[in-house]
Amino acid sequence: MKDNTKTDRPAVLVCPLSWGLGHASRCIPVVRMLLKKKCVVYIGGSEEVIALMKSEFGKEIGYMKFDGMTMKYGKRTFMNMVLRTPQFIFSSVKEHCKLKKTIRSTGAKAVISDNRYGLW
Repeated sequence: MKDNTKTDRPAVLVCPLSWGLGHASRCIPVVRMLLKKKCVVYIGGSEEVIALMKSEFGKEIGYMKFDGMTMKYGKRTFMNMVLRTPQFIFSSVKEHCKLKKTIRSTGAKAVISDNRYGLW
């Protein structure tokens, strides 16, 4: 994780949902735009999200692991989501607590959360 405390460039934390790589891949143009605007960018996500972003941006940005719930898609996806609602709520609260600490340590001025409900 990079330390943004010694720069006047704004830091932005980008955290896509980790239920596959669709959310992460659509954040790639957002990260490119932020870098073009001279922002310090951090990606928060699962190992798979971080691997994808590292293949695109290498050491140009910072990375931090944000574990969240995983979801399996299939015939009973809706029922699976309903049954896991308590876990989803707990996971969101836990993510939000970690987000507060991350904002303090990185000096992030903005958080872009692609459907991660705990990251607001």
